[in-house]
Amino acid sequence: MKLDLSQLRLQKEIDRTKALHVLHFCFFYLSFFIHRVQTGGWIGLILLTPLIFWFYHLYYQTLKQLYYTYWTFSLFMIAYFIFTVIS
Repeated sequence: MKLDLSQLRLQKEIDRTKALHVLHFCFFYLSFFIHRVQTGGWIGLILLTPLIFWFYHLYYQTLKQLYYTYWTFSLFMIAYFIFTVIS
């Protein structure tokens, strides 16, 4: 019995995951940008933008290569969102 991977439609699932990741990044960056503009934090916006792009690149790589650090990055992001809302 031969296992045929083409029947699993993995490429379609990977493309869908990539699209959802890009959409998540756009919403996150838009909220970050609006928050920084409203509070007048232009320096923080300029300094943190490359860091956010780098983090999301690493975040996507962990998802794409199915690393367990994906969950660690996810918990880090959730903690960041919670502490940002609280303060």
